[in-house]
Amino acid sequence: MRSNLIEEHKRTLFLNVRQREILVGLLLGDGHVERLYSPQLGRLKVEHGKQQKEYVNWLYEEFKT
Repeated sequence: MRSNLIEEHKRTLFLNVRQREILVGLLLGDGHVERLYSPQLGRLKVEHGKQQKEYVNWLYEEFKT
């Protein structure tokens, strides 16, 4: 079960311009959005092999808060 603290933190998260541009590129390329429990909830899913480890690490650094 999710805590209220986590839910409150999620409401404060916003993407900057660079993150939005990266996200659009991911969705046009090798990423997709999965619907979760309701139409309003979703998550970005990107799957790569070991050969793309540096790229995945770069993505992580770009989006971590």
